[in-house]
Amino acid sequence: MTRSMPPLPVAARAYIDESIRESPPGHYVLAAAIVDDDQADVLRHMLRSFIPRRAARFHWHEVPAANRLEMCHLLCPRPISGTS
Repeated sequence: MTRSMPPLPVAARAYIDESIRESPPGHYVLAAAIVDDDQADVLRHMLRSFIPRRAARFHWHEVPAANRLEMCHLLCPRPISGTS
């Protein structure tokens, strides 16, 4: 059975981040989110509301743990399980 992917939006942006973890050793994470251009500004505004005011830029570890899952739901509105 061949599965086909749904067509991508005509105008979209990809936001990519990477992280190397020292403990446990050898963990490398690469993540990406693809967002329709017409939704990018609204989504950016919503996500920035979770970032502490003192932060010069976004770092996941600075976001309170209680807000991380909610941020994930904004990026991917399908069910997500987990707490970190």
